[in-house]
Amino acid sequence: MLNVPDRIGHLELADLRHQLLRLLERLEPSAERRGFHHESPSRRVARLREQGTIPRDIASLMFVVLDFRNRSEYEGVVPEGPAAAAVWAAWQAIEAFCASEPTPAAVH
Repeated sequence: MLNVPDRIGHLELADLRHQLLRLLERLEPSAERRGFHHESPSRRVARLREQGTIPRDIASLMFVVLDFRNRSEYEGVVPEGPAAAAVWAAWQAIEAFCASEPTPAAVH
C-alpha cells in the first residue's frame, strides 16, 4: 500500500506544481504551443483537455493539484487528512497517465 501523507505542505505543493509543468511540457513542448506561452497552468490544462491531449478525468485531477497549490500559496490552506490523501491520489493518477503516454517525439 502507498504511504499517504497526513499533510502536504506549501513546499510539497509547489514542487508538485513544478513537476506538473514539466509533465505538460512533455505532452506539449514549447515549440508546439504557438501563441500560448503566457497562459496559466490551469488554462493550459483546460486547452489540452479540449484538444483531446489530456483526458477529462486526468485534467480534473490536475486541477485538484493546481487548486490546492493555489490555496496554499494565496490563502495559507494546507491539505490535511482526507484532503491530503486526495491530492496524493490525484498526483499518483497523473503520474501513471503520463508514464503511459508516448512523448510527442516518439509519436512522430
